[in-house]
Amino acid sequence: MSRKKERTPVLTGKKALIVGIANDNSIAYGCAKAFNELGADLAITYLNEKAKPHVEPLVAGLNTQIFAPLDVSRPGELEDLFQRIRKEWGHLDILVHSIASAKKEDIKGNLVDCSADGSALATDIAVHSFIRMACWRRR
Repeated sequence: MSRKKERTPVLTGKKALIVGIANDNSIAYGCAKAFNELGADLAITYLNEKAKPHVEPLVAGLNTQIFAPLDVSRPGELEDLFQRIRKEWGHLDILVHSIASAKKEDIKGNLVDCSADGSALATDIAVHSFIRMACWRRR
């Protein structure tokens, strides 16, 4: 009779930050569940106090060690989050950036009809915040 060898989940000990869970259909939530099943330690953010009651029950069953607000458009929030990660974990192995934003009036029409300030907002939330997160260690 052969016995199956127990394997340690592949992400055991890895530190993963998941940004962008809004509901149970969020891509970020699917990633968080998968990383959890694979043994990762999770840091999960929610946009603001209005979003917190929607996200908190979803992450309650996950190995969430850090649960914090993050609105990348608010000065200092991203830096505060990364200072906490540095203090509690020392490093980060995985980043899931699944956030975007746009003005309602800019998503009703064609892309070329988007306002300049609407395009700047969308770029800041979706692109610039990703660059800032990806380069956090250099600060």
